[in-house]
Amino acid sequence: FKTLKVQNFLSIRNVEINLENRGLLLINGKNNDNESLNNNGSGKSSLLEAIIFALYGRTMRGLKGDEVVHNITGKNTRVNIEIEDDDGSVYSISRYRKHHVNKNQSVIFKNGTNITPKSESDFNDLIVKILQSDFITFTASLLYSSESFKFTMATDAEIKKAFDTMLNLDIFAKCLEKTREEIKKI
Repeated sequence: FKTLKVQNFLSIRNVEINLENRGLLLINGKNNDNESLNNNGSGKSSLLEAIIFALYGRTMRGLKGDEVVHNITGKNTRVNIEIEDDDGSVYSISRYRKHHVNKNQSVIFKNGTNITPKSESDFNDLIVKILQSDFITFTASLLYSSESFKFTMATDAEIKKAFDTMLNLDIFAKCLEKTREEIKKI
């Protein structure tokens, strides 16, 4: 992860954070809208939610769509994250809600070239392919918190899918499918 840019998302109005080579961080906050709340409601959790929303189009709390728009501004939500893969390719992923220019679009660039798929479903599949991690695996293994996915509450199918993704076992399902296609041809 390289940078995170957030505008009018949940309790955050505008922030840009360098994520590169940061290590373990302590996040403190200051509530500028209501100082009597001290650091409550200052956007600490919203920063993690912004990363997840940029990548997967939903939050750990289950919020999606217009539910993530800042409740005071009510428009122009933009969350952008830049990531670099193992090959050095840089991806810029942006999700918009009620935005004056980009409406409710999701956009992805690879090394400056727009590679945005036509459908939101294909967009989400592309993110999973780039990260090699779906929403459940990402939140359960990388962002462990009280709101993250809990294996104890998961169905057997969800647990199997998470382990298949983590251990890269889905390749065997693809091999089986390819074998079946070859058998049909023969």
